[in-house]
Amino acid sequence: MGGKPRCFTRARGTSLFHLDISADSFVDSGDHVIAFVKGQFVPQAGGAPIPVDIVECWTLRQHQIVELRPYYWNPKPISEYVTKTGWDPSAPRS
Repeated sequence: MGGKPRCFTRARGTSLFHLDISADSFVDSGDHVIAFVKGQFVPQAGGAPIPVDIVECWTLRQHQIVELRPYYWNPKPISEYVTKTGWDPSAPRS
């Protein structure tokens, strides 16, 4: 990867959540990087943010992420919120 990775933040969204995350700790092993991520899912309809800890396993090719596998430390609050809203991620989006 060439040097120590820097802290980064990113935001991502779905029709249900806006995800704010920040990674500031990394384990670099050439073409594979482990990122320790903290963040929160913010419900689009309002309500309290749901904190989340994630470990992401990245595979790199030519300094680009070609695969990203997230592992959620405690997905239960997210799952409970999705169930409560009745959201179906496989349903067509408008």
